[in-house]
Amino acid sequence: MPTSRRQLRMFGELKIHLSMYLKVPPTSEMMNTIIWIMAKVLSILGIATKEIKQGRMKKFGKKLIGKTDLEDALKRLDKLTQDEARMATAEVLRATHAINDIVASVDNKVTEVVGGVQTIFSQPGKSLT
Repeated sequence: MPTSRRQLRMFGELKIHLSMYLKVPPTSEMMNTIIWIMAKVLSILGIATKEIKQGRMKKFGKKLIGKTDLEDALKRLDKLTQDEARMATAEVLRATHAINDIVASVDNKVTEVVGGVQTIFSQPGKSLT
């Protein structure tokens, strides 16, 4: 995929991720990763601006000799966004386990209450009325 298309796709995905954090506050670890991502985005914008100012011939010459600052920066950004996605998945798993523990505790308490009610009403002479 050409670099400009890939950049637009990556920035679009990044915008979606960042807008999610406006609704759900990130953990401190996630915030550190988000800061690294934003720093990398600024770096990429700087490199792209420099390449635009240099013009096409210099950019073509750099590609011929293997200097691809923009490509390298995009790869690093891609790795950071993958790290962020893995961290978000781990956070969802942690929250799911916490909710599961709470539900199990509530289930145990309800079972105890139901057992107590059944014991009371199983005694002779006890009824609901």
